[in-house]
Amino acid sequence: MHRNIRYLFLLLFAFLLSTPIEVSAQQRRRTTTSRRYNNRSRNRSTARRSRTTARRRTVHPRGAHYAQRVAEFNRTRAIDSTCIVMLGNSLTENGRDWCVLLEDSTVCNRGISGDTAGGITERLNQILPGKPRAIFLMCGTNDISHGHSAEKVFYMCKSLIDTIRITSPETRLFVQSILPWNDSFNRWKNLVGRSDDVPVINNLLRSYCEEEDITFINLYPKFTLGDTNQMVKEYTADGLHLTPLGYQIWSSQLKPYIQELNQPQHNP
Repeated sequence: MHRNIRYLFLLLFAFLLSTPIEVSAQQRRRTTTSRRYNNRSRNRSTARRSRTTARRRTVHPRGAHYAQRVAEFNRTRAIDSTCIVMLGNSLTENGRDWCVLLEDSTVCNRGISGDTAGGITERLNQILPGKPRAIFLMCGTNDISHGHSAEKVFYMCKSLIDTIRITSPETRLFVQSILPWNDSFNRWKNLVGRSDDVPVINNLLRSYCEEEDITFINLYPKFTLGDTNQMVKEYTADGLHLTPLGYQIWSSQLKPYIQELNQPQHNP
């Protein structure tokens, strides 16, 4: 009898000893699971931070719109020797379908809002390898807004012109004058007081084009108000960018050159 009691007592004691061990194991499992969950959460948070940082780092130095337009050009049909390229800044981009404006299906719009002579130079690798039939270039307004002198803007445009001619001598280049703007809209603060620089730059461009046998298209007088250096109000939506009427004036000046390009070439 005593032996049985002692045996039962030992079994009970052993059971009591084993219970904390089981609880401890469960706690360890819960702790391990919790640790794994926390590690996964930290890893996900780190990955999100890394992706956000990467996105911030990959923003193009010339701005998101510039990068978006360049990417868009990469997705569209590549420029080839049949193309006529409208190359410039927002004035060119906002013309949208230049095929309609110029009544020619081979015209490609390669304008980017805010672009400068330097920005256009950077993206010539999307254009010049295809040896386009012609390029109608307009730039300089945004370079003026960045505070450069008239002479500096001319030399930046000259460098761009030289790069085009050297890289693709087969391409017919048309250099368009810088258009005026209208200060009375009081919107473009960086351009206020700089309107007198535009005819200075245009005269320098025209002289250089005459020396180098480049076609210079002087649009400027068609957009100015009387003897001032201000754009006709009816031609501009905000003092700088053009209304549909403004684009009609512009395209009407380019159409004779498009017709010339489309004339059959007679070899002697």
